[in-house]
Amino acid sequence: MNRNDITVEVKHPKLRTVAFFIALAVAVCSFAGGIYFWVHNDPGWFDIGLDSNETAPLYADGVALRFYLDGKSNDIRVAKTEIKKLCSERLSRYYMLFDGAEMYPDVVNLASVNQTPGAWVALPDEVYEVLCDAWAKTQKHEGYSVLAGALNEFWQTQLYLTDPQATDPLLDPDAKKACEALAAAINDPNELNLEFRDASKEVRLTKSASYVKLEEELAEAYGISGAVLDLGLLKESYLVAYTAQALADAGYDTGLFTTRGGLYYCMAGLDDAGTIDVMSYVDGEAGIIAEKPLAGGTVVSLRRAFPFETGEFGYYAVTADGESALRSPQVSALTGDVPDERLAVYVKRENADVLTASDAAYDSLIAFLGGTLPEEGECWYVLPDAPKTLLP
Repeated sequence: MNRNDITVEVKHPKLRTVAFFIALAVAVCSFAGGIYFWVHNDPGWFDIGLDSNETAPLYADGVALRFYLDGKSNDIRVAKTEIKKLCSERLSRYYMLFDGAEMYPDVVNLASVNQTPGAWVALPDEVYEVLCDAWAKTQKHEGYSVLAGALNEFWQTQLYLTDPQATDPLLDPDAKKACEALAAAINDPNELNLEFRDASKEVRLTKSASYVKLEEELAEAYGISGAVLDLGLLKESYLVAYTAQALADAGYDTGLFTTRGGLYYCMAGLDDAGTIDVMSYVDGEAGIIAEKPLAGGTVVSLRRAFPFETGEFGYYAVTADGESALRSPQVSALTGDVPDERLAVYVKRENADVLTASDAAYDSLIAFLGGTLPEEGECWYVLPDAPKTLLP
């Protein structure tokens, strides 16, 4: 008989008991070891997932948060839980407050103003502060307007069509006429206007009869709603900065927010958040042409004319009669068009807070639209005829 075929059976009851407890001890130790590695947290970077919200299911769409946490394992675990809870609560709250299209139960927001033109509406502090800042930037008449809700909605719909080229204003005379009419109305205070009462934090939106008629025509032709007030490409900066401020007030200031729209918000408690890949568009493909450091307390805002990946929604190219254009979410409130004079623009500002973030978002938009480059902070950009050269 082969010795490998011999099976030894433990027949003595005491030996069986000992064997059982040895096996149990091994199993318990293995399980405990697995649990330890599962719950143990070493210092480092952690991705913070956010809670779902039935009232505002899209509140965290396009926003990512990473935190650098150190200390004991249990302290890190507690911090992750508290950061997730607080960030979820605040980001969803600000999302609803700054929403110009939809109203929510027990929330007075931008949509409340849009749906009651001609009436004075008392606003929560954050909404009033944001509108004051957005209105001051609107009054510069450089290409941004908080009154451009209908124009933004037209382009958001256009950018996400399956076949956007066919209805692009470059090919569709009616679409071009609609954009031009909206741009003219947006910049005429007799057509659209916003008034403020600082003492009571009230605002009043007024619309002329001719603008109401234009709205009705656009609603029939393009399904455009009557939402005039819209924070546009500044919205992400307000959402992130207010949320970051709430986290910092609670003692958590080592986070890095990034958004799909191109905002990098590095909280003040971080010494080093790594680098940013500076992107350009070479031979029809996005690629890295430089790297820039990202330190604590800084904000970087990116505007780009090209997709990061083939087929990315919100970006496409159109050609007509020898004229071509790259389409992107950057809309000029002055012309109603989407320019592509610059392929990419990055604006970096120090001392990150709500106003610094909105200033960086605004400056990058205006620079992208072909306007003046910002005097404060840093600015890097790429031109279409020299896509591998980072300026200045």
